Amino acid sequence: MTMCWNGGENNFLAAVHFGRSKCGVAFLDISTGEFLTAEGTVETVDKWLADFAPKEVLVCHGLRDRFGCTFGPVGSVFEMEDWVFMPDTARDRLQRHFETVGLKGFGVEDLEDGIVAAGAILVYLDRTKHTQVGHTSRRSCVSRRRVTSGSTNSPSTALSLCDR
Repeated sequence: MTMCWNGGENNFLAAVHFGRSKCGVAFLDISTGEFLTAEGTVETVDKWLADFAPKEVLVCHGLRDRFGCTFGPVGSVFEMEDWVFMPDTARDRLQRHFETVGLKGFGVEDLEDGIVAAGAILVYLDRTKHTQVGHTSRRSCVSRRRVTSGSTNSPSTALSLCDR
């Protein structure tokens, strides 16, 4: 799949992982390198998808229809193989990217579904040979923040990976 990224606006790539009781989601702004991951209810993730308005959304193979029924039309949906959305694959890919032996220091150890979504984005970038994201290859700081979502006002945790 070929995407055209506009330089004058945020260009988010997203990944959604359907977990057992919640959804993991990750967003990468191709234009700035901002990389976020979070977990929440379907309602919370739906609000984030509407707010970030990603141009493309990655989902596990066979879940395009479930994604469409759950979230409606959101960007272009691209399916990836099952192994891309496995926790071990995601952790390994994130640890290689940030040159760490674990993710505990980033404060995201408990975001299992969010980690899976974030790892899927990095695998996708490997495959598509995106050259415009060199700014995400540097070691980054992570800030954890509480965000509220929609009318439920229930707090969810978001992770922000930002260049130093």
